[in-house]
Amino acid sequence: MSGRDYLRQRRERTKTQDDLWQRAETFATRLHETLSGAAEESRLHAPQNPTLSGASGRNVLNAAYLVPRVNSEEFVEKVEHTKDDAPGIRVELTGPWAAYSFAGEETAEKEGT
Repeated sequence: MSGRDYLRQRRERTKTQDDLWQRAETFATRLHETLSGAAEESRLHAPQNPTLSGASGRNVLNAAYLVPRVNSEEFVEKVEHTKDDAPGIRVELTGPWAAYSFAGEETAEKEGT
């Protein structure tokens, strides 16, 4: 293989990876918009490091959604429905969790006033 062929292959691999990440990030943005619309509140967190989670791949969305218990089944259905739109992308929903992502917001607002 010539140096030119090697560089061409490498460029193609890089472009393919970039396209995959762009697709994943676009999907994550749409998913967050959909889920935020179905929640009372939402918070974006920094993507989780794969060495901490033990999961393979790259985390592109790490968010918390405050959903009333009476709406939780509908919320889960929204998540399940979006999985069909994302072949090759893993969507993991956990919870319910305590609302610690939303704690302290009112106190912080009062202190700033």
